[in-house]
Amino acid sequence: MATRARPAAGGRWSRYEKEKPVSANRLVYLVDFDGLQVQPMLQTMQGNGWSPGRNVALKKLKEGAVAGMTPQDHRIAGTILKETHFNYYGGDQYVFDNHVWTELAGHPLLFLLHNPAIPAEIVKGEAELVITTSNRGYTFSSNITDANGDVVYLKETDTRLKIIHLNQQQRYLLNMLKQLRTVPAEGKEKLLETVKKLGTHLTIHSDLDETALSIRRLESDSRIRIQLQPFGDALKASFFVKPLGDSPRIAVPAQARATSSALCMANVARPPATWNWRKRT
Repeated sequence: MATRARPAAGGRWSRYEKEKPVSANRLVYLVDFDGLQVQPMLQTMQGNGWSPGRNVALKKLKEGAVAGMTPQDHRIAGTILKETHFNYYGGDQYVFDNHVWTELAGHPLLFLLHNPAIPAEIVKGEAELVITTSNRGYTFSSNITDANGDVVYLKETDTRLKIIHLNQQQRYLLNMLKQLRTVPAEGKEKLLETVKKLGTHLTIHSDLDETALSIRRLESDSRIRIQLQPFGDALKASFFVKPLGDSPRIAVPAQARATSSALCMANVARPPATWNWRKRT
């Protein structure tokens, strides 16, 4: 175990103090976005890197008895349910409830269940409405195709899943707008009034003039920002802008609509562009 010198009174180095050892275990999760399956695995540091790992029993995870658990791992363990069966075989069964996907969002150690060498990503998102000007008037589209449930799972790529929570008002509005695909050009004034109200419930991206919407105009921040995150044995670099400064809203440069309006700004307008760099050893 590594040691380091510790100064005594008067500034002289007289004895040694043991450093806290680096954790030799880590808890990873194998995920299947099609079947919505999660399998926790415990990996051990070996001479040439992390071991393939072994399955972790959900009972043990729920009890917090797995080495290397982080605060996020404990929150994930809190979504495990104990089911007791009174059939011929009897016994207890432990399963994840649907909240596990929300707690998995942002976890740096996610990998594909059917190919554990490939990192995966889960992010939280918001319900979005896009209003586009066309020669027929104004058309609506949304990132939500089925608004009947409380939680929407959007598989953006084979390795990226977005989790969106919907309240009752959002579900009603999305289902209503799904039936009203187009507003004729002569209905613009009524549309503007409607957009003002919808902005308190949905994130809206539109080609409409922001002055007509009576929205307070803010000077945008055009600086490019880079976010580095652990991504398996590499680093993932995400490039984005925060046009409203300290607001949590982020967007990909040159890919936003003319106007974005929402009461809650905690959304991602587009999946950020990413590059991977290998860590140097």
